Amino acid sequence: MFIQMAQLLLDSIGGFFVMLLLARFYFQYLRVSLQNPLGGFVLALTDWLILPLRRVMPRWGRVDFASLLAAGAVHALCLALLGWVSGTTFGVFSWPALIILSALDLIRSSVHLLVFALLLQAVLSWTQPFSPMVTVLNALVGPLLRPIQRVIPLIGNIDLSPLVLLVLLQLLLIPLAHVRLLLAMGF
Repeated sequence: MFIQMAQLLLDSIGGFFVMLLLARFYFQYLRVSLQNPLGGFVLALTDWLILPLRRVMPRWGRVDFASLLAAGAVHALCLALLGWVSGTTFGVFSWPALIILSALDLIRSSVHLLVFALLLQAVLSWTQPFSPMVTVLNALVGPLLRPIQRVIPLIGNIDLSPLVLLVLLQLLLIPLAHVRLLLAMGF
């Protein structure tokens, strides 16, 4: 029982922080303005880790390696702690295995972040189309929606591109989950 409670806490807190770091990475990569409530929230919760890292790892163009490295390191630490708490260490515990699993999980977390942003954008576009969050969410999912919108026209004044993107992202998650399972079993 206590192991499950510890696993839930580690997974929830670590996963939430990894999502914040990935959001910060994507906000800066896509040049999303951080002068909004969500941007302020992400900065307030991640500055303590990112600002010191930036001294040794500056941005390169639009790519913020400090945020990406921090997300990977936090996730790897969570995986190691989850393995330690549960008494398993992904077969033969090794740092390369942990790094590979962490990198794969960052890709999966990125897809989950996009799914969440897409769903939230769709709901807000119906309920609060002038919310400041809509601008942020449009900046996150817009680059993925535009190519689909060029192929699939409006049908009865309804844009089906978010639905198509949601299905494509879900399809992407399936092989990622299988690869992760194979890697976790192999290590």
